[in-house]
Amino acid sequence: AIDSNIAHTAAIEFLDEIAKVLGDVIKIGVGGPPAELRRFDDISEDLGDLVEEFDRRGVRYVRVYRDHIDIPLAKAFGTDDLKVAEERARAKGMDVDFASDGSMRSAHTVRGAVGDAAQGKKLHFNQAHMFHASRLRPQDREGMVQLFGEDGLPRQALWGDGEQIPDETIDRVVEVLRKHTQVIEWTDDDVVLIDNLRFLHGRQTFDGERKVTVAMGANQDLSERTALSL
Repeated sequence: AIDSNIAHTAAIEFLDEIAKVLGDVIKIGVGGPPAELRRFDDISEDLGDLVEEFDRRGVRYVRVYRDHIDIPLAKAFGTDDLKVAEERARAKGMDVDFASDGSMRSAHTVRGAVGDAAQGKKLHFNQAHMFHASRLRPQDREGMVQLFGEDGLPRQALWGDGEQIPDETIDRVVEVLRKHTQVIEWTDDDVVLIDNLRFLHGRQTFDGERKVTVAMGANQDLSERTALSL
C-alpha cells in the first residue's frame, strides 16, 4: 500500500528549463490510485496578491543529498561521484557547497511565477510547497533539525534572497491547491497528454499496483506561457 499522496506539481517546474508536455501510459492493478489535476489559472486567481510576491521574490530551492533520506545523489545527478555531481549541478546554474557531514548541498533560485502571453497576467508556478520544511510532519521536522540543523534539512524552499518563507504562506498555497482539485479515475492502458504549463498533477493514496510510463518533451527556457502546439 502507498499511504501518502504525491503532491500537486508541474514536472520539473523548479528548474529554469521545463517540459511543456507530458505523455503518460497508465497500467493499473486492482485498487490503483486516482489522479489529481488542478488548473494553474484557477489557483493563481485564488491566490491573488501572493502570486505577485512569488513573482517579485522568486524561490530558492535547497537540497542536501544523503543516502536513505529523500533523494540520493545518484538519483538526482546520475552518479554517486561527488566531483561529477558537483560539475553537473553547476552546469545547471546551481550553487554547490558541502554540509558539515560532507554531504553535497545544492541551491538555485528561479522564478516563482510565469507570465501568460495571451492573457497578460502572472500565474503561480513553483514547487515551494513541495520543498518547504512545513510540509514535513511536525515530529519529523523537529527530529531532522536536531540531527542536521536548519541548514542541513534534506530540502528547503526559501524566498529568492534566502529569507525564510513563512509557514503560513505555504499553508495558504496548499489550501488553495486542495480547493481546486479535480479527481480523475484512470483505466488500464489510458494514454494521457498533459499541458505542463496549464495543469498541476498528482495522485492519491492507494492500495494495489500501478505502473506509469512517462515521456516529457517540448522543453523550453521558461519566461512566458504560450499555447501548446503538437
